[in-house]
Amino acid sequence: MDQAIVDALNELLVAERAGVETLSLLKRQNPALEPDMARIESDEVWSCAGLDRSIRALEGVASRVKGDFSAKVQSQPSLKNKLQLLAQGQGWVVKRVDSLLEMALPPDVTSFLSDMKVVHQRNIEWCHDQVKAMSRNQ
Repeated sequence: MDQAIVDALNELLVAERAGVETLSLLKRQNPALEPDMARIESDEVWSCAGLDRSIRALEGVASRVKGDFSAKVQSQPSLKNKLQLLAQGQGWVVKRVDSLLEMALPPDVTSFLSDMKVVHQRNIEWCHDQVKAMSRNQ
């Protein structure tokens, strides 16, 4: 087991759990965007499950901690600001995944992380599209 890789995967798992909480709150607060936010929430749940599997595949122990990202998002003054921060958080995940993909990983972990990156990039694009639309409507 490479503890540095397990630690990096656990760092992502902690963040993804916070992402689940963030999207759960945002979708309830913004009914018009609920279907898209529910999809992103589902992506976060999928990421948590894949990270847990990847950690176990490396014979590591998955963290049970949840990050504080949701509180940071909720403290933002507007939905536009919340979505901007959400996009930044998704971008943080992409950067961490890129770093992991440079390491020697089992093929199934590499495949999962590659898929996770694509999902997060799609969600960043959605957030940016929403922010642009909100900016035009102001």
